[in-house]
Amino acid sequence: MGGKGNGISLKFYGRRKTIVYMERMMDPGKFSMAYALVSCDESSLSLIDCNNRFRALSGLECEEGRNIAEKAFGDKWELSLEKILTRETMILNFASTGRSFRAGCNRKGKGLYELMGIDFTEYERKEEYMLFRASGYRQFIDNLRGIAFQRMLKPERLAMFTSGALERLTGYTEDQSRDLASWLEIIHPDDRDRMAEEGLRIYEKPGYENESEYRIIRKDGEVRWVRSYDNHFRSDDGLFEMVQGLIVDVTEQKNQEQKIREQNILLEELSITDHMTGLSNRRFMVNILDHFISDYKRSEVTFSLLMIDLDHFKLVNDRYGHDAGDEVIKKMADVLRSDLRETDLKARWGGEEFLVLLPRTNREEALLIAGKLLKIVRSLTVTHNNIDMKFTFSCGIAVNDRRLSAEILLKHADKALYRAKEEGRDRVFLWDDK
Repeated sequence: MGGKGNGISLKFYGRRKTIVYMERMMDPGKFSMAYALVSCDESSLSLIDCNNRFRALSGLECEEGRNIAEKAFGDKWELSLEKILTRETMILNFASTGRSFRAGCNRKGKGLYELMGIDFTEYERKEEYMLFRASGYRQFIDNLRGIAFQRMLKPERLAMFTSGALERLTGYTEDQSRDLASWLEIIHPDDRDRMAEEGLRIYEKPGYENESEYRIIRKDGEVRWVRSYDNHFRSDDGLFEMVQGLIVDVTEQKNQEQKIREQNILLEELSITDHMTGLSNRRFMVNILDHFISDYKRSEVTFSLLMIDLDHFKLVNDRYGHDAGDEVIKKMADVLRSDLRETDLKARWGGEEFLVLLPRTNREEALLIAGKLLKIVRSLTVTHNNIDMKFTFSCGIAVNDRRLSAEILLKHADKALYRAKEEGRDRVFLWDDK
């Protein structure tokens, strides 16, 4: 039994089939890939010949003359037949085995098509995983409170990727502000030239990192402060370069800092400072604490108090004199002034006691700050009348993360200080009555 059609001869030798193409005999069983010869039109598919790899992949057997389209591809048989008829490469999904077949397709004659390829199931699953992972990554980026961005510079300049926070912060969509020129238009005119110069440095220097603050004008006209963290990243082989970063809204923080600056100016005007240390005095700190308590009721921005007391201070006075004690107090004031943030408020609370107000600081951060001060003071030496003196302090921490009065908050800090003293001094204790 044999057949001819457009350069293909089909000859059948008993139960084994051998195909002759262009007068050359080839055995499908010798192909290292899955192979099939099919007869196909818009409504039917017939399997003329195949090798064992294809049988295992598809779950099909040669049934020449019988339409096996639905058996092969299930309810997607129409789409699968269209792929065979119109494409040179394709992925076919077999219904009976659940396997995927990535194949090249050669038309061998009228209605005859030769398929040859590999089992693509695992690769396709990996692709689905990567798509799922990319989707999750995009969702994570879009949920960030800041604008994440990325712009490829090499091998070619690609449009800037920006996260979903862009529209939330600026009022503009990604399409309206995705390129650098559009973003510069959003920047406040008073900051634009400065940021354009910084941008040039970032884009021209691989490895360059930059942090900057500037104002933007939202689509609705509102002015907001932002902080941008940028870096120019290059692959080890130099083939790829990108600029990427994060832009966060810091308007509330800048407003708070402005309030603190205004309060510091008021402090200077009213001369409410401690004459020995140059720190704020108790009167000022009581007033400013009342202000922070009122502000918390409105904004619920957490702040912390450090109540600090020098250890065994009476012994210093008794052994070395009051002048020596004054030098120790001044040294402690210098530490608070130089090693805390500018926005942290420091006061001499009385005698050898100090009070520090840490704006926008939670429990963990307050503990870290107090611990840092402990280490610094332990390393210091105060020299008076050619006598070297070492000193330490104890610290009680109270955190205003609830609606507490100033009186209660100070009482918590005082109790925490007492516990620090009781447990051996030269340590920090955090008050927590939750």
